[in-house]
Amino acid sequence: NFSIKKGECLGLIGLSGSGKSTISKLLVKLLDPDSGTILYNGKSLSSIDFKEYSTEVQIVFQDLYGSLNPKRKIKDILLDSFIVNKISDDADKFFQIANNMKKLGLPHDILDKFPSFLSGGQRQKVLILRALLVKPKVIIFDEPMSSLDLKSQRDILLIIKDLSLENNLTILFITHDFRLVESLCNRVMVLSNGILVEQGKTSQVFGNPEHFETKKILQVVK
Repeated sequence: NFSIKKGECLGLIGLSGSGKSTISKLLVKLLDPDSGTILYNGKSLSSIDFKEYSTEVQIVFQDLYGSLNPKRKIKDILLDSFIVNKISDDADKFFQIANNMKKLGLPHDILDKFPSFLSGGQRQKVLILRALLVKPKVIIFDEPMSSLDLKSQRDILLIIKDLSLENNLTILFITHDFRLVESLCNRVMVLSNGILVEQGKTSQVFGNPEHFETKKILQVVK
């Protein structure tokens, strides 16, 4: 069992095949649990309307290429986000897009480009921007740094930190790299074969690991 507190940035770490992405898909209703119950604000996820839930809980997947339609311009991809919030005023839409682009450090000219013309870092920022336009309360980041160079990783990490503080977002940060969790999250959970084997304050779990899986993760990255 685990819970995420409002406004918290919680890390979920595990090696490949540990079940991290399965958890993320369960939390956004892409998969149904075989057993157990997932609660959101005290209500069972199975009883919550998907459209209502998706306005509050967004996910940023690790697939920078499959997550953006290659045949559509960035502008059109972003405008789709407003369908959820039922915003019809074009001026308001583009104001929100421009405002968030500035926060993310995205140049305005990418709006008329196709995803293939963007760098990996820019694509990741567009995915974050798309999630923000829905004005969620929770964002799940599923291995958001896995295909980025070190500079882009640092940029995205700073952006997530700023967003968390500025918008009081609740964040679940999923990764295999303990250094990213160490930089971002106050609390961490360690997953192995679908089981949470250790959890607690990040400094304590990584500073004095008790489970062999945690020690293995720390050693692999080193």
